[in-house]
Amino acid sequence: MKTGLDLEDGYNAKPFSTNKIPQSSGTKHGSQTTHVKKDVQEIMSDIQGCKNIYEYRRVKKEVDPYIETALKNKSPKLYAEISDLLETRGDELNRRT
Repeated sequence: MKTGLDLEDGYNAKPFSTNKIPQSSGTKHGSQTTHVKKDVQEIMSDIQGCKNIYEYRRVKKEVDPYIETALKNKSPKLYAEISDLLETRGDELNRRT
C-alpha cells in the first residue's frame, strides 16, 4: 500500500507494519478443563469448615469458577443451594471479625 506522500523534508511515509501478538497455548479462561472438578458435598463441607473470613475467601476463590461454569448450567438447584450457603457462611464469618 502506497501512501502517496513524498514530503520536501526528505521523509517518505511508509505504511504501518503489522504486529503479531503471540497466542497462548493454554486453555481458555472459563474452560471446565482448567478447574478442578469437585464433588458438591466436598465443596459444601469446605465452605462449612471455614474457621475465619480469610479461609472462607480462599475456599470461595477456589470453588467459584467451578460453581459458575459447571454447576450453574447443569444443576440450577444445587447452584442455588451452594450460593445460599456461601452467602450465609460469609455473613456469619464477617460478623465475627
